[in-house]
Amino acid sequence: MKKTNRILRAAAVLLLLTAGLGSCQEADEYGDAVLMTGTSSDPMVSFAIDALPSAYSVTVTSTTQVSSPVTAQVAVDPSLVEAYNAKMGTNYYPIPDGAYTLSTDEVTIPEGQAVSSSAEVMIVDDSEFVTGRVYVIPVTIKNANFPVIEASRTIYLKVSRTIHFKAPYVGNAAMAYQFLLPDPIPSLPVYTWEVKIYADRFRELGASGTTRVCSFGGNETSVEGGAIDDGGFKCDQNLLRFGEGTNDPNQLHVTTKQGKMSSNTRFATNRWYAVALVNDGSTLTLYIDGEKDNSITVAPYEYALYGVQIGMPSAGYQSSQLFYGRLNEMRLWTRALSAREIKASICGVDPSTEGLVSYWRMNEGEGTTFYDLSPNKRDIAYTNGITIQWTDDDYNKCVE
Repeated sequence: MKKTNRILRAAAVLLLLTAGLGSCQEADEYGDAVLMTGTSSDPMVSFAIDALPSAYSVTVTSTTQVSSPVTAQVAVDPSLVEAYNAKMGTNYYPIPDGAYTLSTDEVTIPEGQAVSSSAEVMIVDDSEFVTGRVYVIPVTIKNANFPVIEASRTIYLKVSRTIHFKAPYVGNAAMAYQFLLPDPIPSLPVYTWEVKIYADRFRELGASGTTRVCSFGGNETSVEGGAIDDGGFKCDQNLLRFGEGTNDPNQLHVTTKQGKMSSNTRFATNRWYAVALVNDGSTLTLYIDGEKDNSITVAPYEYALYGVQIGMPSAGYQSSQLFYGRLNEMRLWTRALSAREIKASICGVDPSTEGLVSYWRMNEGEGTTFYDLSPNKRDIAYTNGITIQWTDDDYNKCVE
């Protein structure tokens, strides 16, 4: 028993340091203590739900086997989400009232044990969930007849849903188009540009040519349309394309007025990638699926939002630079998003989020208009008589 307790105490010291409590002195100060199980390295854990009701069992763990029963009162405290967001720079939402139940408000660690009985958190209703919001359920130790490790007092259950969506296939020349926007933004010194990309295929390895995906920019002389003359070709200040020059055909290239960079990632076919380009005025950073991929130093520059492009709309290039794939979740922000914000919103974002100036989800499933879900309502629509091929299959899904 003594040997077991020594091992558990050593693990407790390591746990306290990992949780950020600072030093061995603090570990000694706590001695034996309890915490929410699973929070020693990260208090945020995923709660995957595929159908309702869905349950997650939470327990309390002691750093040593207890010599007498330990009881702990646990509760869901939605108010803790705001403090977590402020500390971590995230934008999670507390789960709506009535969406969940907690099976008990008290758990017990039996004598001679280190793990308590369980409290079951159950999601029973998602009717009040808002598309684009990621919900969190903070379950916290309110009271206990034993010391509590403060850094691990609360477990944050991030509700992880599988989102199914529709997306336009842009792999035909008629989809190459330059859209002008109502209510343009003439000055964008700082921005985040996001889009999700899915490729059916790339050009052959070793073959020359560029595959143009999308871009934004422009000025007051830009024109709208497909097969447009170069004189009206203005909305390419921030351009995403594959296989520029002799590089690998599945390597993404970023071209801006401040410089160029290439992705370290090589893209695979038949899977979605979330691409984010963040310009904070001094650094241009490329994120792939929420992870930093590359960056370059840039000088200040006044970008603009007069229009967006899909493909290469300049006359004579629509077919030769065609991107064979799908697009989804195209967004523009007037601020530099953090890595945490980017990763948290891969599947969608609340249209009312601060700094979001245009948000084309591109999941309408019918018609030829991509509606801007932001309050600015900069809808874009094809006027060249095409019929969009909307995809709806098992590839079009995203796990929050």
